[in-house]
Amino acid sequence: MSRLVRSQVSAFIASVVDLLVMVLLVEGPNITPRFATVAGNVSGGVVNFLINRKWTFLATDGHILPQARRYLMVWLGYIALNYAAIVVGTNWLGLHYLLVKLIAAIGLGVGYNYLLHKHFVYG
Repeated sequence: MSRLVRSQVSAFIASVVDLLVMVLLVEGPNITPRFATVAGNVSGGVVNFLINRKWTFLATDGHILPQARRYLMVWLGYIALNYAAIVVGTNWLGLHYLLVKLIAAIGLGVGYNYLLHKHFVYG
């Protein structure tokens, strides 16, 4: 299986975790989607980092902390972009938060995360 495919499988698993946390927070304690998306991103990000390190990029040599720091930098950018997408999509465009979340996850997952993970975090 290619690294890109493994990356997308990892991203899918992390996205499921992300989405579940977000929906549970919005539908349960009624947290606003823009804040629930951050909590979902955190949960999915931890899952994604660990899967990518061990399976996608086979990058378990050396210490985990330098990778974790680089991942955190990329991840914070992803969270900011995701937050902006939720605000623009729900508040300005009036779209349902789940639709915005799906579009953002696909676009940022391939166009942002994979490239930076491959060349900066694990490369």
